Amino acid sequence: MPDWAQFYLGQYAHFHFLRPWWLLGLIPMVFVVRQLLATRNPIGQWQSVIAPHLLKVMVVRRGRASLFNPINVSAVLWVLASITMAGPTWKQQDSPFSEDIAALVIALDVSSSMQQQDIQPSRLERAKQKIQDLLALRPGGLVGLVVYSGTAHSVIPLTNDAEVVNNFLSAITTKMMPRQGKFPEKALPIADQMLKDSPVAGTVLVISDGLGPLSEQSFAAYFASQPHQLLVLGIGSESAASDAGDAAVIPLERPALQDLAASSG
Repeated sequence: MPDWAQFYLGQYAHFHFLRPWWLLGLIPMVFVVRQLLATRNPIGQWQSVIAPHLLKVMVVRRGRASLFNPINVSAVLWVLASITMAGPTWKQQDSPFSEDIAALVIALDVSSSMQQQDIQPSRLERAKQKIQDLLALRPGGLVGLVVYSGTAHSVIPLTNDAEVVNNFLSAITTKMMPRQGKFPEKALPIADQMLKDSPVAGTVLVISDGLGPLSEQSFAAYFASQPHQLLVLGIGSESAASDAGDAAVIPLERPALQDLAASSG
């Protein structure tokens, strides 16, 4: 196939109508125009009354009719209106079945243990990098961000602007929290508030290196009554103390995080 043919075929490959049902308006137009043309045809009106050989003699023909007449103009306008309302476009339309409309609420642990550097540059910075990677994988998806330690706070409500989330994400530090601790369950009411208007079930992603004493029970009770799903991402090394050479380093609580995910479905 010649290059010019491929070019033009490529230009029209994605041509479609956004609202194709408006094209159904062309069907009644065909019947209306046929009826109007029939009423303007004198032969058609009298052929059932006058014999055909007499009708040809009696009809006075005025020459070729003008194309610019009310019937033709109305028909053209009707066609243009139907096509316009149908919304022709050359831009490929995303399938609604592939569009990710489920909301994601990220609950990020910013307690003091997230400053540990058993994973470089630190657990918190690595968690931020993971969040940025996740946002890049779901462009346009709704995402909200909550941070917690001894208390929980909404950083940004649901938005589909990944750049806004990244800007707020870069400013998060463990020093910004008013109370120390590790209570991810305190993020649940904020996440629930964000997800309540979601048209479909959403997801809560907890990024942490450990839990509080009542976290598992609180999460299990919440997700047992809600359609949303829980994802857990553990940040840290289970052998952090030996790897870092510092006995004060708290290792990743992998079994506890696994139990949290299991108990919440």
